[in-house]
Amino acid sequence: MKDAGMIELSKPSLIKANNYTIEEKLSNQLDIFGFYLNNHPTNKYKTEKDIDTKKIPKYYDKNISLVLIIDNIKEIITKKNDIMAFVTASDEFGKTSLTLFPRTYHQYNNIKKKDIIKVYGHIEKRYDQYQVIVNNIKILESNKN
Repeated sequence: MKDAGMIELSKPSLIKANNYTIEEKLSNQLDIFGFYLNNHPTNKYKTEKDIDTKKIPKYYDKNISLVLIIDNIKEIITKKNDIMAFVTASDEFGKTSLTLFPRTYHQYNNIKKKDIIKVYGHIEKRYDQYQVIVNNIKILESNKN
């Protein structure tokens, strides 16, 4: 058709754009797919001593350390009018529940959703769910928002 003179096509132009940063790529993957495709933000902070969420049942009634990203924080008021928190956090293998009792939460109430933290705590089981009773938190990467 082009040779017949009926359609005239112009050469397409490409717009050069900057690449996304690693953090932007990971954030976009989570927003679009609901999970990370090639890397998890916690991976760069893990050490040999840290366990994964999939290994939590093996460490029942033991002290552990985990590197997690905070998915959700739910504050509640106790009968004594103290504030404590239930935190849902995850790594590349799954989610876990963290319990911060009032004294601990008072120390670490600056944590925010999407922060990457190192948690030191004790594994307990409530009903049929494992949870981490938090003793100490170290913020490795703070959410900028």
